[in-house]
Amino acid sequence: MPGKIIKHFSNGITHNLVLWIISKQTIHGYGIMKELDNFFNFEGGKCEMNINSSKIYPILSKMEEKGLITGEWKINENNKQVKYYSITEEDELVLNNIKSHMTSIFI
Repeated sequence: MPGKIIKHFSNGITHNLVLWIISKQTIHGYGIMKELDNFFNFEGGKCEMNINSSKIYPILSKMEEKGLITGEWKINENNKQVKYYSITEEDELVLNNIKSHMTSIFI
């Protein structure tokens, strides 16, 4: 039962976590997937959250369409073209609003 609760909770916060990850650094989709995977791996077990490209890239596309993040194609260290995402001013306002709301709930 606790695994199901964690899974539903994690599905609900994935968008917010993506915003938070991008706010910390300019990062590509695979990097975001790895960060989310690390987040959902915790001491004592792993949440049954399947972080993969079919979940992350649609989220990134929607965020980019809404103007919350921007994507820029760059050549990485392996000489491959990769899209890196960064936060916009609007996204920063959304993220700050989420932080304020979460702080008021948990304090």
